[in-house]
Amino acid sequence: MIAENLIGFDALPQTVPHYCIESFRRNNKPDALSFKIDDVWHRVSGTDAIERIRRIALGLSRLGVKAGDRIAIISENRPEWSFTDLAILSLRGVNVPIYTTQAVDQIRYIIENSGAKMLFVSGKKLWKHAESVIQSIETLEKLIFFDADFLPEDSRAMSLKDLEAEGSRKDEIDNFDELLAQVKADDL
Repeated sequence: MIAENLIGFDALPQTVPHYCIESFRRNNKPDALSFKIDDVWHRVSGTDAIERIRRIALGLSRLGVKAGDRIAIISENRPEWSFTDLAILSLRGVNVPIYTTQAVDQIRYIIENSGAKMLFVSGKKLWKHAESVIQSIETLEKLIFFDADFLPEDSRAMSLKDLEAEGSRKDEIDNFDELLAQVKADDL
């Protein structure tokens, strides 16, 4: 459960995850994030945004992500990208963003040279763009897909929905505040 006043902030939060999560909590707007799919607007409340960040962070923690781990993301601009970024930072991890327009050789270079151990992919289109390269990178332990309707036949693949389910386990619920409390301004 998210503490009433995240780890006792009396002053301006000093890290990106603290600042964003505290802003979601304090303002708790019903439309903290708005996005459009097929000409229909969808809204995410501040409370729901925090919950998604928490579940993703705890799911990643259950998969063994710890401070300093590099996690790559190749995705269009979408709420899941932001939630995942904040979840990674909440674990003191390092987000390795990859442009969706990168050439496949550049994608390979970024993943291999960053030491990324996991990769988030938005969906089928980007997977098809970089499939041959991604499949050949043996150091990637997990491939996590934002779009639940597409999972490639790869033993490392899972959906974001399944990752969030891992982070929803009752034995993990209070761990998020403890993990977030460890994040410091000089982590990177």
